Amino acid sequence: MLGDAFDDIGVPYHLTTREFNDLVARHLRTDGLYLANVIDSVHFDSLRSELRTLRLTFPYVALMAQRGDWPPPGDQRGTYVLVAAKRAPPRALPVLPARQVDEFVAHGHSVVLTDDHAPVDQLLAPVFVQKLHIR
Repeated sequence: MLGDAFDDIGVPYHLTTREFNDLVARHLRTDGLYLANVIDSVHFDSLRSELRTLRLTFPYVALMAQRGDWPPPGDQRGTYVLVAAKRAPPRALPVLPARQVDEFVAHGHSVVLTDDHAPVDQLLAPVFVQKLHIR
């Protein structure tokens, strides 16, 4: 299953929540993968929050980044693919080492995104400012 409902830096917040992830998990086959396209930059609070939230639903969560985009450079917007599954895939995927992702999530601001609290616009505010070249 592929989640790519984003428009530039417009993110439909209801597709980032724990409740949505739980719904995806209920419909995902045991050997299936859920891939979600994510953009972020500056502080990467949105990316951290989406990783943290996915981990509450899925036992396997990984991150794909373009070569040269890790660690993420804050001065340019990056596109990342989150990979979530009920179990680790049988074949290796081109994902970042789990240790690097764990450190990334642990050493920055993140929130659990829920239907009742999904401040996606606030988490992405620095990205909007960056895009507008307002500093």
